[in-house]
Parts: sequence; structure tokens; C-alpha cells
Amino acid sequence: MKYLIVNADDFGINSGVNKGIIMAREAGAITNATLMIKREGAREAVDYALSNRSFSVGLHIDIDGVFPGNKKGHERFEKNYLRQVLQDPTVLKNIEKEILLQMELFEMSGLELSHIDSHHHLHALPEVFNIVLKAMEGSSLKTMRIARDYDLVKYPSIIWDEDFYRRAIKALHKKNILRADNFLSFSEASLAKEMPEGITELMTHPGKGEAWRQRELDFLLSDRWKALLDQNNVELVSFRDIAAIT
Repeated sequence: MKYLIVNADDFGINSGVNKGIIMAREAGAITNATLMIKREGAREAVDYALSNRSFSVGLHIDIDGVFPGNKKGHERFEKNYLRQVLQDPTVLKNIEKEILLQMELFEMSGLELSHIDSHHHLHALPEVFNIVLKAMEGSSLKTMRIARDYDLVKYPSIIWDEDFYRRAIKALHKKNILRADNFLSFSEASLAKEMPEGITELMTHPGKGEAWRQRELDFLLSDRWKALLDQNNVELVSFRDIAAIT
């Protein structure tokens, strides 16, 4: 059986993105979103989700601002820079504090936390993954996004060390933390391929105000998207459904 979670990242980053995600959700094109709890559109996003409890919402951890000397779009997304910075115990402590704060703010919102992932996929780095895993121990949260590599859209991909990836999967299994079996970044080329068996998460970024987000929104609202779903014979599910499926 093929199950597909269609997750919209960046819910709450601004009003334009919120509008696009809400349009996609109300059209039945997405099943999940991840919330940036400290961004300018967070209150609007939370209010919508509170009024639509069937909408599955997770936490999109945002720790970009924790890294010292970062400049938007430059070396903060360069893998060697990140690895070097993450050798600093002070930076690691600040990351832990920020993750715990964002988890607390999400809980205070009154929403049910469906799963956890991160902005620019920084939890794909072993040092950050370990911090997130530790933070999850004190919560009821039992689902995380994980994949071998991530397409950062505007920035170079971060690729898991294969040995670490295997150890990470074992660590999640040991702690009974669930995940999708497969992960896809949004592109019409990848979506045109036959979807694999099991549970697949498709990462999307629908929104208004930026051309690349608008293109994704337009595709999700198109007949082509509906045809692809029919062609692959997939059942749309959310992160809330993983426990019942597995």
C-alpha cells in the first residue's frame, strides 16, 4: 500500500505563506504543515489551526539565528562552516535552549504537535539531531522527519553520513520514535516517478509572495497533481496517522 503525507513547511513565516498553505489545505492538496512558532505570521497560523483541529501541524524548528556571524544566504548554510561552529559548546547549548523554547511555545499554543522537523533541515546534522532527540525525551512527541539527504531549494544539500544515518534510524527505533519510510523533495520530475510502497513524506513550500512558492502552490492546486495521485493510487494521510498505519 502507498501512503503519502504532503507536508507544507514554513507555516507562520509570514502572511503570504500562510495564505498559500491554507489554500492548499482547503483544496485537499496537503495533509500537514510545520509551524515556525516565532515568526511574524505565527499567531495567524495558530489561530487558523485552532479553528481547524483536523489539520495536522508539527513544529518547524528555526535555529538559523543561533549561528554566529551568519549572513542570510551565505556561509551559514555551508556544511563545513556549520560543522565547525557546532564544535563550540556554547553554540550547542544555545541551540538546545532555542529548541526547548520553541517546543514549549508550541505546547502553549494549544495545538497538538504532530511531528518535528527543521528550517533548512539543520537537524540533519548529527550534532543537532542528537539535541533534538534529547529534547523529545521529555515530551509526548513521537514522530520526526528524517531522510538521507535534503534539497535545500536555494542552498546546497546537506547529506547525511551513511553510517550516521543508520545509527540515527536505530536510535529512533530504540526510542519508539516514528518516521515516514521515504522522503521526497518537491519537484515535478520527482513526482512524475512512481511513488514507493509504504509511507512517503513529500516536502512542499506553497505560498504567496515569492515566485518559487507560488509555482509549488499552483502545481498543488492543478489537475496535474490530482492526476499524479490517481496514477500512483496513493492514500493521503498525515503525520498523525503514522502510528495507526505502522
